[in-house]
Amino acid sequence: MRAYPSADREEVERVAAALAARLASAQHLCFAFGHGSFFQGLPHHDVDVAFRLEAGAEPDLFALDALATRCEAAVGRPVDLRALGTPDAPFTAAATAGRLLFARDPDLALGFAELAQRMAWDFRPLRERAIRDLLRPSGAPQPRSRPEAGE
Repeated sequence: MRAYPSADREEVERVAAALAARLASAQHLCFAFGHGSFFQGLPHHDVDVAFRLEAGAEPDLFALDALATRCEAAVGRPVDLRALGTPDAPFTAAATAGRLLFARDPDLALGFAELAQRMAWDFRPLRERAIRDLLRPSGAPQPRSRPEAGE
């Protein structure tokens, strides 16, 4: 896979505008966020785009593949299109922290992103504890839990 150098602000804007035009032409696409290293101005292998279909729309893999191909032709580098799941999925929180590229209903898109971010913060302590538990050497003592209110 080819590595691309960091994109400057002008290149990010050009790619974002080209993607927005292609995404607007897609049927049943509700909104899309650009995220990942390209949009952070870092070296990258592709341009990451997370999208949400309209309620009740079934994903058409052939149409999505054609959309990815049109996006790649427009920006001159690989584009990784990935569907957004429920707001509680960690990927959804990461992707919606990126840049809104296209939205048929911006209020819906931003509301979805806000919910995803709030849920990510709510679950952060649980996720951190799970990671610590996974990384703790076997046989190491368990950390003491905090007493519950009223104990």
